[in-house]
Amino acid sequence: MATITSNQVTVTVQQPPVSAINLSASPTSITGSGTVTLTATVTGTAGGTSILLSGISVSFYNNNGANLQGNATTNSSGVATFSYTYSNVGTGTDQWVAVASGVDSNTVTITLNAAGTYSAELTINGQANSVTLTEDTSYTAAVTVTNSVTGPVNGASVTLSDTTTGTTQTGTTNSSGVASFTVSFPSTGTYVFVATVTVP
Repeated sequence: MATITSNQVTVTVQQPPVSAINLSASPTSITGSGTVTLTATVTGTAGGTSILLSGISVSFYNNNGANLQGNATTNSSGVATFSYTYSNVGTGTDQWVAVASGVDSNTVTITLNAAGTYSAELTINGQANSVTLTEDTSYTAAVTVTNSVTGPVNGASVTLSDTTTGTTQTGTTNSSGVASFTVSFPSTGTYVFVATVTVP
């Protein structure tokens, strides 16, 4: 018997080239300031099958692809993520695209909204400033919280203080931006109320 050895064959296993990049963002809307996380999923095609590609460098551009903001490398699931923080934005949009190996992703649009200014109005029985009422009767105090851009503010924390007696009440605005309280006056005199609001 004879034992022989064949020639040696070296096999190099490579990923297929990048064929597609799917870009998504969360959130897709920013009011005032906030951070957007962009997720790029990179795939290649081999034998008609789509394959997730790891170790691929991905570049993230905003301003409709004009400004490079950063790079990230895909993980074992073919995903690269990049976070971008907006500050004091004006109203408009921002378009993002991801690029890897000369392949462009779809375009993702971020909607930008100016933060606007908040205001709070306090009324007692529907009136502001000076109100003539009767003692020993319950009345409704309402605090309406609005934003100059987005309108009524839901979920704002409101503290109503009677600075004359030192009493306070707390509440939360509803979907109409209103927090309601019941107030009463044990005797004649002047009562001074003020509301302190913390917006979400």
